[in-house]
Amino acid sequence: MWSMTKAKQPPSRTPKAHPLASPLGLPTVGDTRRSLVSGEMSCRDVLQQHCDVISALNPELNALPTLCLERADAEARQLDKVLVAQRQGKTTTPVGPLTGMPYCAKDMFDTEGVRTTYGSPLFAGQIPTRDAEIVRRIRQSGALLLGKSNTPEFAAGSQTFNRVFGATRNPWNPQLTCGGSTGGGAVALATGMVILADGSDLAASLRNPASFCAVAGLRPSSHLEPRLQTGSSPFNTLSMVGPMARSVADLRELFLAIFDPSGCAPTRTLADWQAMREAQAKARRSAQRQGRAKKIRLGWSPNWGGLPVQDAVNGQMSACADQLSASGVTLVTAFPSLPDTREAFLTLRGLFFVAEFGDLYTHHRDALKDTIIWNIEQGLKLSASDIAKAERIRAATRACLEDFMRTHELDAIAGPTNQVLPFDLETPYIQEIDGHPLATYIDWLASNFIFSVAGLPAMSLPGGFARDPKTASMLPVGLQLIGRWSDDIALMDIAEIIEAHLLLLNAGFTPPNC
Repeated sequence: MWSMTKAKQPPSRTPKAHPLASPLGLPTVGDTRRSLVSGEMSCRDVLQQHCDVISALNPELNALPTLCLERADAEARQLDKVLVAQRQGKTTTPVGPLTGMPYCAKDMFDTEGVRTTYGSPLFAGQIPTRDAEIVRRIRQSGALLLGKSNTPEFAAGSQTFNRVFGATRNPWNPQLTCGGSTGGGAVALATGMVILADGSDLAASLRNPASFCAVAGLRPSSHLEPRLQTGSSPFNTLSMVGPMARSVADLRELFLAIFDPSGCAPTRTLADWQAMREAQAKARRSAQRQGRAKKIRLGWSPNWGGLPVQDAVNGQMSACADQLSASGVTLVTAFPSLPDTREAFLTLRGLFFVAEFGDLYTHHRDALKDTIIWNIEQGLKLSASDIAKAERIRAATRACLEDFMRTHELDAIAGPTNQVLPFDLETPYIQEIDGHPLATYIDWLASNFIFSVAGLPAMSLPGGFARDPKTASMLPVGLQLIGRWSDDIALMDIAEIIEAHLLLLNAGFTPPNC
């Protein structure tokens, strides 16, 4: 069983130099795949580089509390044999497009033979016998599972700590939170422990930590695919699984592996995959050169219709607006008046928690953390009328946002991902923003969950850095982009252009000691 918390490292080897090309100066999927195809690097070289980073940084940051590096090394050896034979023309054994890419799975997703705790003492010793569907699809595409990323208990909360493994620290300032609930994945990406990370998002869990760690995270459009829902309520569409990466191009690769598994199955040589992906990227760049970037129209809202936003975040949003305008993007400063999305989200979240954890509440209430108990008890108070009203508001919110985009001829809507900068590791959640008190422990996530209610695709991109008035640290700020329902690919196309425009705001920043 590959369930050790501190796994033995593969034998030490001297890896070849790796080309660095991502916004954080770390390997991309495309560059890594190109090196594997040419033979400049082996899968074991790539793995060793990431093992070295894990060994150096993971003990302090606690991003990947459970590792399975020996198994990854064995899989890398087998992949190297196939790739060598492909280069020598001795075999056409097919592989997937993510062959050899170091990857971590959120500790909410079952992994065959690898300890999976959900961040809960109730499951601290659990070792599943099969992979969750999202993990199966990513591994089928060739990615190497290196370990499990830390998460709050049952992914409840946007501060990554639990009673099994403790807290995960922000790489930009280890005294601060990395956000959550996919916090371990965001930290592993930002520091170069992995190239790809999966996650899930109910209120903010892919976007919030992406913003706090200067990586990209996508909550996909809400849609029904029960096999990708791993809990007790596989027909819910409020919580969605999705990808996280250091760049939009890498995010796209993982999105396709998750949501187009047949299109990413092991059916080609790695050289063929590389040629296909390069042709697709070239076509996108050609579209951009033909003037598409100049025609981008973004709805612009620095506070999403009046939410409290920390001054430092507001300042960085102004910098983003200036940079985008200077790059030829048209910003339409407006945001529609939404129905009571907060009420709808609290209702639907309570319903979700009763469906997922109601039995645990009945039999193990004392073993659950207080915020999970609060969510369940809010759900238990609901009436059929409450739930019906929330569903009506949900439908009205989506219609309102899409009508707004259509009326103003917008490609997307943009504004801050998080309303605050990363905060102290000992603070479980934000209770006030610049003197504005918040009613519940999730109100500081409203900038994210209003779009979860709508079910629209929402992505966080690195939007530069702002100085924390408390610590004087330069901390990441995320720019959130909202697209039309089921237009996830189009949103990624826009995001790739916006990412390029914002490079100047992100250039030169790397986590300390990384």
